[in-house]
Amino acid sequence: MSLVKLNFDTNKLLKEFIVEADPPKYKHKFGHLIASSLSGFITGAGVASIIWYVFIRLPR
Repeated sequence: MSLVKLNFDTNKLLKEFIVEADPPKYKHKFGHLIASSLSGFITGAGVASIIWYVFIRLPR
């Protein structure tokens, strides 16, 4: 009976399947400010909607 030893380098294996995205580059700082403000607003609106939905659905 023979046993086969598999030697996996997990870091190397993960690097093959994970794609690292480059951070977006903006020509002006104002573009970066607008993009981060918009993403913050969208996240805040989503969280507020969830909180209101839970508050309305709570049994009285």
